[in-house]
Amino acid sequence: ESDDFYFIAEDENENVIGTIETFDCDIKNGTFSYALSVSPSYRGKGFSKDMILTVLRYYFFELRYQKATICVYSFNNKSITLHKNLNFVEEGRLRNMIYTNGSYFDEIYFGMTKKEFKCFYKVPT
Repeated sequence: ESDDFYFIAEDENENVIGTIETFDCDIKNGTFSYALSVSPSYRGKGFSKDMILTVLRYYFFELRYQKATICVYSFNNKSITLHKNLNFVEEGRLRNMIYTNGSYFDEIYFGMTKKEFKCFYKVPT
């Protein structure tokens, strides 16, 4: 009924690296969102990038979606940098949406279309 899915990434020894979850999959309009979590010991080693690109390829070219959107909290500088380096476009910001550790933070929305993905990455022929 839905293309929402929860993927668990493992290393070559079957240790859990992290998860990537797709949600808000809108088949009619071809849009979806995802959330990513990587265990601290695996961060900064390229696993996040690989997980994201794997999901984008699958949703764009197997399931025929045309746009991915992600929300990143403004205190998460590494995720912001990662998505900018992957050529996601910052599409908007909701101010003071998250309260943690005594402060309010923004939600920053990034998006990538299938057309943009094709410009930056190898795609199936």
